[in-house]
Amino acid sequence: MHDHDASGETKSLPKALSLLSSERPRNVGWFQAGALLFGDWGTSRLYVLGLAFLVAGRSSFWLIAAMSVLILAV
Repeated sequence: MHDHDASGETKSLPKALSLLSSERPRNVGWFQAGALLFGDWGTSRLYVLGLAFLVAGRSSFWLIAAMSVLILAV
């Protein structure tokens, strides 16, 4: 893993930092992209459902049902 300084030259990270850091792949196949997207949707869905419970309480059933139907459709 390399870091660029102001002059554009690359310099190596210390060994301890290079062990902790990793590069994410830029090009993934459709299967990996689907898994990443579903993971993002799952996290967002949990935030929305948590907010629904907080704000609406028991009347949030229809929001939960709509989100479940959307997930099943996708």
